[in-house]
Amino acid sequence: MDDLKLGVILASTREGRRGEGFARWVHGLLSQCQGVQTELIDLRDWRLPSYDHPVMQNVAERSYADPLARGWLEKIGPRAITSGRPTAMATWC
Repeated sequence: MDDLKLGVILASTREGRRGEGFARWVHGLLSQCQGVQTELIDLRDWRLPSYDHPVMQNVAERSYADPLARGWLEKIGPRAITSGRPTAMATWC
């Protein structure tokens, strides 16, 4: 069976962001799990435009003109799960 692939997304791009320590901590925890491949994905590395499409996101994703936005969609896949609950993450291993 293939390893479970999880991306930990550091979603803030602001100067002095506080989420970086949390994202790195979660990434470290998940990296210790057997059968799990993790990647820390920092939005600072993805200069995505603001979401300004007149249609729902799942419709807009099919026709992104911006190559960076298409690349982001390929990076995270069709579904993303977010959780700020470390206890839930710790029980996955």
